[in-house]
Amino acid sequence: MKIMYLDESGDHSLTKIDPSYPVFVLGGVIVDQDYASSVIQPELDQLKRDLFGTESLILHTADISRNRNGFERVKDSIFGAEFFERLNEVMQRWEYQVVACAIRKDHHLSRY
Repeated sequence: MKIMYLDESGDHSLTKIDPSYPVFVLGGVIVDQDYASSVIQPELDQLKRDLFGTESLILHTADISRNRNGFERVKDSIFGAEFFERLNEVMQRWEYQVVACAIRKDHHLSRY
């Protein structure tokens, strides 16, 4: 069985469009459920334990890029480099498919 993890970027509203970010993106990864539980989750938990001392952190781009909610150490250049290097290494090794859809909201409104 396959599972899909989804996340969005941007605001879905078509009534108020931020000119500096006029898009709405929905993206996700599709992975075999057994592979996720036997490979991805244990490796991700180990990475979080090694670097942050806990498995409870959720890897959320907004928190990582803003150095908040447990990711404060990422602003340290040495720690940040190690974090991204290790994260990139596992993500390149794992087997998954990426799907995404992006809508330029102002163009969508003018067309439809």
